[in-house]
Amino acid sequence: MAESFSRLPPSERVAALKSIIASLSPFEASIAKRELLLSNGSVEFDLIACLPCELIHCIFGLLDPHSLIECSKVSRNWRRSACADNVVHEVVRTAGFNSSSPAASADSCDDSDDFMLRRLNEREERWAKCQPVLSKAIPIVGTVTALALSKDWIAASIGRRLRAWRISRTEVCLAFDVWTHAAKSIAICPSGDHLACSSYLRTATVYALADSSELFSVTSPVESIVGVDLYLELLAVLKRNGSIDIYNWKQRRQISNIHSEGSKVSRKL
Repeated sequence: MAESFSRLPPSERVAALKSIIASLSPFEASIAKRELLLSNGSVEFDLIACLPCELIHCIFGLLDPHSLIECSKVSRNWRRSACADNVVHEVVRTAGFNSSSPAASADSCDDSDDFMLRRLNEREERWAKCQPVLSKAIPIVGTVTALALSKDWIAASIGRRLRAWRISRTEVCLAFDVWTHAAKSIAICPSGDHLACSSYLRTATVYALADSSELFSVTSPVESIVGVDLYLELLAVLKRNGSIDIYNWKQRRQISNIHSEGSKVSRKL
């Protein structure tokens, strides 16, 4: 077989190699890679890249900060793995590394090292800020039918109650609680002042998060409402037929309707 292959012209040899490679099983492909590596020292073979991401992160997490920096210079794949949040967090936590240590000074490392050291500290600070919130558990009794999250709020529809919790670095406290019908969707305004929800009764409602008061409500006479979104004074209501009604809830009026006709989208004022 080897003699037959050697007699082929270059173009046919390439085609034959491609067909052989395509027919190899994963085990046979690993053997071929190993034989190439042993027979030709110039062939580059990245063993780390063949491992699962979880195992790579586990290996890198055992390194000290300076070893992690050196590994990040090997290739783009190694740098991506070395800069993963969980890897950086584990390395910094284990080594007790901080920017005030002598290793982080400009005299002990070059520009690229200094950049990586700053990156290590920045990610560790971000983990430290997130940790108090991540460790908080919100007790919920009942079935959650909708959920929304913003910078300072998390809202959920639980049975026939609509609740919202204010999130801070030290606590998660219930600050909004109203009785309503089970919600299909919830949206929180980016400003964190208002909340909108759609219920199974074809109704969309806007509430004030500060005092749980109802500010605006609209009911669809025919089509059920499947989703809502909220931005400043604008409320977008998505119906089952694909149309979107846009309201100015402060002025309590509809300002636009968007619906699709096949591939054409039209807008009515």
